[in-house]
Amino acid sequence: MVMGARTAKQWLPTAFKAGVLSLLVMFNSACVGASVEKEVDKVSLVDAWNIKMTRHDANHVLISYQPLVSSAIKYPGANIQSDGKTLRVSLPKCLVTRQCQVTVPSAVKGPPGAEFWYEVVVPYKGETVLVDGDGPVVEELRLSR
Repeated sequence: MVMGARTAKQWLPTAFKAGVLSLLVMFNSACVGASVEKEVDKVSLVDAWNIKMTRHDANHVLISYQPLVSSAIKYPGANIQSDGKTLRVSLPKCLVTRQCQVTVPSAVKGPPGAEFWYEVVVPYKGETVLVDGDGPVVEELRLSR
């Protein structure tokens, strides 16, 4: 045997490591490409759910929204929290088979056979309203005229 030449036993682990490394590089590149694509396709929660906030009375606003329709998911209402300057409104979802706790329950609106929407009436004292769909994206919601 010539010095420096590798046997099959010595070569196999090196080839395996090189193959695994190639696969990791390929998958990582695919993931990076996918995340860049996702950044371009971002849609506002307010736009996607057609969220609107209107004055209900002197101390309340009505928030209406149309999340994507699903037979397995319901939107029971809103969880609200205010520090006097900012009113945070979270619109959580849960499985229809579960009971979900919310601060303010929602009402389902709409004529039979047509698209429906949800409505919640929340206390309002002129704060900045931040809304989220129970996720990482938080957006400012302004009063509609």
